[in-house]
Amino acid sequence: MNELKDKKEIIEKVKKLFNLSKSSNLHEAELAALKAKELLDKYNLKMFEINHHQLDGNINENEIIRYQRMEKWETVLISSLTALFDITAVRAKQGKDFFITAIGYSEDIEFFVYFYDFIKKQAKSNYKKFGSTKDFYFGFITGIIGKLKEQKKDREKIALSKDLMLYKEANVKDYIQKTKGKLGMYKTKTSYSYSKDYESGYQKGNQLQIHQPVRGNPFHCVESDKV
Repeated sequence: MNELKDKKEIIEKVKKLFNLSKSSNLHEAELAALKAKELLDKYNLKMFEINHHQLDGNINENEIIRYQRMEKWETVLISSLTALFDITAVRAKQGKDFFITAIGYSEDIEFFVYFYDFIKKQAKSNYKKFGSTKDFYFGFITGIIGKLKEQKKDREKIALSKDLMLYKEANVKDYIQKTKGKLGMYKTKTSYSYSKDYESGYQKGNQLQIHQPVRGNPFHCVESDKV
């Protein structure tokens, strides 16, 4: 068996272990990650070689949102989610409309769209029942985004998952530099008060329970009263 074929077989083994390292069972995920790390060290492989084979498809550009006017809390939600899912958002104008384009890997963009729609819908629904000022929205977003960040940190404790996230982030940045040059990225500045309405929103957002992967999705939310 030649060296090239040997290397490809080892890479395939590491890829399978990497997939197991994304299991909803954290113990199983950690064991798979450790075994993958052993193979990487034993055969002197670099994560770049594994990541190159692991990532499906190329970096995409998808228009995700088109609007004429947007509430401040929605801009905060967009900024929070783009950071969470390792994508870059670029805003442009066409006639009277603004549109936001997401640059990143397809599955990350899909997760962004899912959670943007989900959280926006839940925020509006809860505001009608419990809110009285816009502070409620900011509290709600802070509550749910905080929980999503906690889960992301749990996944990053597995070395291979963290390596892949860093690799994807670097690839997206490199793609933008090569194809777009310097761009005005989507950023937002806003202010709100830590009022009772904010606290109420935070509690409602924090009550959304987050589960481990569903069909490959690293984040999954359900309403707490449906659990």
